[in-house]
Amino acid sequence: MAASSSSTVNTNPTEIGAFRTENVPMQVITLRLTKANYFSWSPAMTMGIAGRGRMAYIDGSNPEPARTSDV
Repeated sequence: MAASSSSTVNTNPTEIGAFRTENVPMQVITLRLTKANYFSWSPAMTMGIAGRGRMAYIDGSNPEPARTSDV
């Protein structure tokens, strides 16, 4: 006889946000900026930032988010 198991899925949006990928530190691109490679680095960095949906914070069209703590 097979054992039964159950699982629950938490759909509380305040807890789900803690696991979003933008909260995980990660390298956007692997190309390190140097004096010689700006013209290849810049589009790669722009695509990486835009791919995360954060370009509006860079170009100023979206205001800085409110701070949630005084740390």
